[in-house]
Amino acid sequence: MSARDWPRLRRLFRLPTTAARVRSDVDQELHFHIEGRIEELMALGLTRADAEREARRRFGDYRRIESEVERLDLATHRRRDVRERLEALRADFAYTVRVLSTQAVFSSVVVVTLTLAIAATTSIFHAVDRVVLNPLPYPAPDRIVYLGWRWAGKGGIADALSPRSFSFWHDNAQVFDGLATVRSFEAVLGEG
Repeated sequence: MSARDWPRLRRLFRLPTTAARVRSDVDQELHFHIEGRIEELMALGLTRADAEREARRRFGDYRRIESEVERLDLATHRRRDVRERLEALRADFAYTVRVLSTQAVFSSVVVVTLTLAIAATTSIFHAVDRVVLNPLPYPAPDRIVYLGWRWAGKGGIADALSPRSFSFWHDNAQVFDGLATVRSFEAVLGEG
C-alpha cells in the first residue's frame, strides 16, 4: 500500500482529514511547485543555487502562502466531509424507510421499542442531571453538612436535633456561616 492510497482509504472509511495531514500535503505540493520552477530555471542555464534563489524570490512569502493554502484546504476538506456525511445519512435513512415499509409488523415493533428506549433514556438523564450533575442551589454546596443526634428509641433508630440544641448552636457556633432546620414527619391520611 503506497502513500497515494491513503486519501482513497480515508474517504472510503469516512475518516476526517486532520490539520497535520493537510499541512503535510500543502508542504509537499508547494515543494513540488518550487522544485519544478528550479528545474525550469536550471534548463535555462542557471546554477542550482541561483535557480533556487530565483524560484523562491518569484514564489513570494512561502509561510504566508503556505498558511493561506492550508486554511483553504482545511475549509474545503471540512465542507466535503460534511457533505459526504450528510449524503451517507440520507442514503441510510432512505434504505431504512425502504426496508421498514416492506415489513409493517417489524416496523411497528421497532418504532415502539425506540420510543420506549428514548423515553427511558430521557427520564434517566433528567434524574441524573437533577441529582448528580447539577450542584445544589446554594453557594459552595460542597461545604454543606448535616448535624443531628442519633439515638435508639421505641420505633428504632431516630435522627433529630432538638429546638434547644439548634438555638444553642445557632447562637454559639462560630465555625458555621449559617444554620437552617428541616423537619419531616410521617402522617396517615384517612377518610374525611
